[in-house]
Amino acid sequence: MDEGDSTVDIDREEAASMFVGPDELREEDEGYVLECPACGTTTRLVRIVETGRCAGYETEMDCTARLAVELLWTS
Repeated sequence: MDEGDSTVDIDREEAASMFVGPDELREEDEGYVLECPACGTTTRLVRIVETGRCAGYETEMDCTARLAVELLWTS
């Protein structure tokens, strides 16, 4: 993924998915956050959308998970 690219390319056939309910999405000083399902690192939702990585990616956690957010709705 290029630095300016805001899309996250994930193979949906190989990916695991999870439903995020109101208890998992929390509002903190830096914005809405989730815990990475792979390493548990608290990560801003905006970071996941922009980079496809959790906050543990470039730290001693070295999390290799690729993350994406999918919006579903019914009419």
